[in-house]
Amino acid sequence: MRNIEHERYRQILNTIIQNGGGPRLVDEPAVHADINEMAVVNHARYITDKKEQIRYGIRDAARRALARIEDGDFGECLDCGEPISPKRLMAIPWAECCVQCQSRREETESLQKAA
Repeated sequence: MRNIEHERYRQILNTIIQNGGGPRLVDEPAVHADINEMAVVNHARYITDKKEQIRYGIRDAARRALARIEDGDFGECLDCGEPISPKRLMAIPWAECCVQCQSRREETESLQKAA
């Protein structure tokens, strides 16, 4: 991969890391909230927490991708060593694996969860 492409991905990944932001706040229920209001607030908290987990996971993956740029390994699949397609990197600049290896990882993960 050329240096100009590395620089473009470096900028994209830095933007992802910088725009991660802090946790989002959820409105607290009124003191005399009924069970339905409490359910809505608790569900909103749950969704907010899940979104934050995803955002922080992406930020961590972006940091690892920046390290791979510095090491000269960016754009190579961590599992098979083959190049990750440019289309995949444009869609998911922090991608660690090619599509085939990522599919294999996800299948293994789902089998482990099912067991």
